[in-house]
Amino acid sequence: VFVWSDGSRYSGTWLDGKRNGYGEYLFADSATYKGEWLNNMCEGYGVYTTTDGSQYKGLFKSGKWHGEGCYIASDSSVYEGTFVDGMRHGEGTMLFSNGDTYKGSWENNKRSGKGVYTWLNGDVYEGDWKNDAMHGAGVLRLNSGIEYKGGYLEGNESGAGVAIDKDGVRYEGTFVEGLRDGKFLVKDA
Repeated sequence: VFVWSDGSRYSGTWLDGKRNGYGEYLFADSATYKGEWLNNMCEGYGVYTTTDGSQYKGLFKSGKWHGEGCYIASDSSVYEGTFVDGMRHGEGTMLFSNGDTYKGSWENNKRSGKGVYTWLNGDVYEGDWKNDAMHGAGVLRLNSGIEYKGGYLEGNESGAGVAIDKDGVRYEGTFVEGLRDGKFLVKDA
């Protein structure tokens, strides 16, 4: 066991004076890493646990979460999927602590690209995302029977779209910031 002056400690294999192979590291703040090392960096498979109980299990590259992994946050939300440079990036599934789920593409820790978000109450959005907001083409189906299919801009219905109310009445036209705008074609159910 090697102990640094700040109280951090390492127990594991060494090569040429550097942590290499399997080892366990206790950080000065009491976070831990158990896993593979290469040239003093977390590299390969490992488990990192923070002081608040959050935990990452998966692949590391150059000391960062990189590749397939699973992160369980202290609030019990869970992300399983791809990480790049320590961030959710690529395909993955997030189960939020409130019971909502998102399955789809991520970019720099934000929903971006194609994805499906399902709220605990049964509402579902399937479509494009950008910077954690519905953005682009998508379909929102509410469990009340209301449906919207069309464009989104920063989380709001925007551009050409079709809204169908719970009685089946269709509204076809243009939406701006989530509201009907201009002339609409209305078709009864």
